[in-house]
Amino acid sequence: MDTEELFSRADLCRLSGAPEDAVVFWLRQSLLAGQQRNPRAHLRFAQREVMLAALLNEMRRLGLNIGAMRAVIYQLRHAFDLYDPLPKVRFWVDMLNLETSALDGELDVLRERWDLTEDHLDQLRAVHSLLPTGRSQEVWLAVDFYDEHGSLVIWVDDEGCWHLTNSVEDALSSGGRSALLIDTGRICSELAADPRHAESD
Repeated sequence: MDTEELFSRADLCRLSGAPEDAVVFWLRQSLLAGQQRNPRAHLRFAQREVMLAALLNEMRRLGLNIGAMRAVIYQLRHAFDLYDPLPKVRFWVDMLNLETSALDGELDVLRERWDLTEDHLDQLRAVHSLLPTGRSQEVWLAVDFYDEHGSLVIWVDDEGCWHLTNSVEDALSSGGRSALLIDTGRICSELAADPRHAESD
């Protein structure tokens, strides 16, 4: 993380499309997190925070309130906590839907499909061992958030609680009466075009 490209607040506003007064408010509400190299230094922001600012700005544009924003950001940060420790090895996302009991059989299928070596399989076993049971959907949220062609679905239940998923069908089948679909690639298009984005990939 020390070598990650950091962005100024002006960069964050420009790349996310968010007005500065909104960014200041989100910082005060702890929805965004900056970094300081020393107490007198200006805040700098990781790429993830720029993407979160773009998401918050889209939610603001759609008229969602601070409670909805807080619920969505909370769920995404929990997804990041699961996603970050996972080794990003070849085909690692194939592990997300596997049950432990089916692991060996599925690895044989993956070996045939992708012509994987034993080293690949060992890496995939390591990923699987780090993934908490029953929480793969949360990791998929992080995957889709970072994917330039990913999408996030925000919905509210009858109790007024906001939820986050990556499927409109999941939202509606879980009790949502309507859902908001956000294309993460489109709201982060300015960041994707920035040369520092490519350097940090």
